[in-house]
Amino acid sequence: MKTVNWFLTWLPLLKLAQLILMVLCIVFFMDGRNQWWFYSLVYLICFIFAFLCIFTIIAYYVELHKAKGNLPWITLELFFNIIAAVTCIVLAIVLLWDSWMMASGSNMDIRHHSGLPPRNIGRTAWIRRLRVVAGSLFVAALLFTISLVKTNRNGIQ
Repeated sequence: MKTVNWFLTWLPLLKLAQLILMVLCIVFFMDGRNQWWFYSLVYLICFIFAFLCIFTIIAYYVELHKAKGNLPWITLELFFNIIAAVTCIVLAIVLLWDSWMMASGSNMDIRHHSGLPPRNIGRTAWIRRLRVVAGSLFVAALLFTISLVKTNRNGIQ
């Protein structure tokens, strides 16, 4: 097991930042995700990525990756970071497209939605939420990419 100072190194800090961004996306999509199936998909993916970030922090803290006969943790970490970065970019692009379509003002541009934004949020506030989530996903993709590069260079410390 590592010392408490380990939490101030690059890997747990990156994972914590990724976790915070995923939680931000989850919070912003709690209301209104039933307007379109894609919002629920983003919500679910953010939950999965948040769980995996927590799991990796705990697994690396207890040095699970150093156990004999264990999984190839570095390969799994690299694979997870690639998948997460690409997924976050794709989700963010679709959300930006959707916010652009919603901002056009016509309900004809949001026919792909099964409903309107919740009354307590409103259309303008929902568009802002979409843009915040898209921005968070872009930043998360950047952090996953940084984690990928650092893990590829340094391994898991």
